Amino acid sequence: MKISKVEVFEYDAAWVHGDYGMSRMALVMASAAAGLPAPVDGVSTDVHDIDAVAADTRESLAAGYTARLCIHPDQVPPIHLALAPSEADLRWAHSVLDPVAEGPVAVVDGRMVDQPVLLRARRIEARAALHSPTRTS
Repeated sequence: MKISKVEVFEYDAAWVHGDYGMSRMALVMASAAAGLPAPVDGVSTDVHDIDAVAADTRESLAAGYTARLCIHPDQVPPIHLALAPSEADLRWAHSVLDPVAEGPVAVVDGRMVDQPVLLRARRIEARAALHSPTRTS
């Protein structure tokens, strides 16, 4: 599933000063409820403003999207960098996954770690593998 600013603008749906957050969140929630992968965000129409592409991608990730469509090859590197987890996110994922290797539930830093937390940690590790700067393919 995907949605883009261009598509929302075409139908004048929820377009208030660039804010179409309700439509975006509905798509994220519908995907989760249906057991589908997280949605793919639409394109950034600003082909050469790499900073804007990266910022839009970080916003997409924060909203629950895990991928982004491109319309120009120059957009690929900043999108990969923006989708890669931070070092802090990776440290957190490792801190959660390491103790849980011993059982289905653990306590890390005073907080219960159960299946939803483990799934989030595993998704962070998968993003790191997919968007790593050292990845060759």
